[in-house]
Amino acid sequence: MDALILRCNIIRCRANLEHRAVVTTCSHIFCPTCAESHGLIINNLSPNASIHRASTSHTHILSQRSCPACRSALVAPDDAVLTVLNPSEEYKTSLLSGLAPGVIMEVAGRGLAFWGYQAMQEVLFQETFARNLGEKYATLNAQLDKLVHDANTEISGLRKKLEQVTLEREGVERRCLELGEIAREKGRKALQFQDLYDKLKRKMLLANVQNAANETAEKMAMGGVMIGGHDQMHSHG
Repeated sequence: MDALILRCNIIRCRANLEHRAVVTTCSHIFCPTCAESHGLIINNLSPNASIHRASTSHTHILSQRSCPACRSALVAPDDAVLTVLNPSEEYKTSLLSGLAPGVIMEVAGRGLAFWGYQAMQEVLFQETFARNLGEKYATLNAQLDKLVHDANTEISGLRKKLEQVTLEREGVERRCLELGEIAREKGRKALQFQDLYDKLKRKMLLANVQNAANETAEKMAMGGVMIGGHDQMHSHG
């Protein structure tokens, strides 16, 4: 039981309680700051003193006082007291001195019941905290799974698009190679036609030159014949 660390029962506070605290008859405990802010103690109270015992004005305050943890009414002066959690040896000796054994046992039993209640509350808090943490973890895990699934789906889609683009690129490359081969083949044929054309042209030019030479030779031959006949006619005359 000593291993339990008492904490302020205000959930938003839960400060460790080591020196002083305010305890209530409903088995709750609070740090002095929270107790004061909720109207459980007054600044000028000394440790182990009752909130108020006689003042009429404070009686009205006590009538409106309640536990901030369970809302139980704390109308009696000793329903909430400021106590020292690490009392001196002298205080331990004098605290229960003079009380009847039955009263001592009753006080000790109530003190142990207080610790048992605080331990149970701490266990419930830790269980609730663990459950909430587990639920948040499950939610985050589900979100992470969804994120991973969506990412994998997107990656798969991008991979398919990449494969499609790759196939299209390969098709374009093949088409370019085919067109290049066709162009080279047409170029070779064009060179062949050009060579053939040049040969035909040279042949035609040669034929024209030969024809011209033949015509010239024939004209010269015919001219020589005509000149020879004319001379013979003059000799006979």
